[in-house]
Amino acid sequence: MVHGYGSIDIDIAWQSATVGVSELRDALLQDDDVRSAYEMELAAQCDKGYDVGLAELIGSIPPEVDEG
Repeated sequence: MVHGYGSIDIDIAWQSATVGVSELRDALLQDDDVRSAYEMELAAQCDKGYDVGLAELIGSIPPEVDEG
């Protein structure tokens, strides 16, 4: 869409946004810098008193996305 293709296949877009999300999260959090940023974000959200922060949302991603 950004490159001006003129159309988008909704099924492909949905798969791109849902399939492999938990694996991507797990892989990203294995990186020390990413894990540190994640933990800092979680601490900042807690300090601000937010009920739901980015870190909590990331942590709530289910281990497997149901494709049905």
